[in-house]
Amino acid sequence: MSATNSIEKSVHNSVWQGSLKLVNVRRARNWAWMYVAEARLKNMMKWWASITAFGLGNPVLYLFSVGIGIGALVNAAWLLVGLLRRGSYTPEPGWRRFLLQILIGCILLAMFLVWASSHFDWIAMRAERYTRIGMLVAVMVASALIYGLSLWASGMKLRQLVRR
Repeated sequence: MSATNSIEKSVHNSVWQGSLKLVNVRRARNWAWMYVAEARLKNMMKWWASITAFGLGNPVLYLFSVGIGIGALVNAAWLLVGLLRRGSYTPEPGWRRFLLQILIGCILLAMFLVWASSHFDWIAMRAERYTRIGMLVAVMVASALIYGLSLWASGMKLRQLVRR
C-alpha cells in the first residue's frame, strides 16, 4: 500500500508544479529544432533499409530497363546483319520511306514533349491535383494527335500498321 501511495503522491506533486517549473522555456525555444530533428531521424532510422533500397533501386532498375532495351536493339541489328549477309532476307522496297516517316513522327513528338515538359511546371501543380491530371491528359491526347497526324501527313496509310 505504501508503494502505491508514494507513486500517487509523486504523480500528484508533478502535476501541480506547473509547466514553468517542469519545462525550461528558454532552453525549449533554443533547442526545439534539435529535438524535432532528433525525433524525425529516430523515426527515419526505423525505415533505413527501405529508404536505401528504394533510393538505390530506382536508378538501378532504370538502368536495367535501358540496358535491356539497348540489348534488344543490338540483338535485332545483329540478326538483321546476319540475315542480310547470308542472303536469307531481302527487304522489300518501301522500308526506307517507312522508316523516314516514323522518324519524322518521332522527332515531332519529341519536340512537343520537350516543349510541354519545360513549359508547364508539373511540380508546382502538385497542389492542384485535378489541374495536373487534366494537363497530363491534354498532353497525352495532343501527343497522340501530333504523332498520328504527322504519319498521316507524310503519306503513311495508318491501316497498314494494323494486322489482321
